[in-house]
Amino acid sequence: ERSRGLGDVYKRQNLALAYFEKAIGDVIAAKGDRTSDLISLYEEAAQIEQLRRNHNQAIQYLQQVSGLARAQAG
Repeated sequence: ERSRGLGDVYKRQNLALAYFEKAIGDVIAAKGDRTSDLISLYEEAAQIEQLRRNHNQAIQYLQQVSGLARAQAG
């Protein structure tokens, strides 16, 4: 039962990550890759990757957040 529950959690994480990745692509297509609209999407994707223990990918998303925040503050 527990392993099935964990499998369901993993599937939901995969679906959520796919949603955020699609949203990121849609925002970039509509507004470019420098819009502040991407910050929360990258943060959410990073959080999911951290939960999945994909730390390198989480760091990449957070680096995108950092770059966008610096550009906005610039």
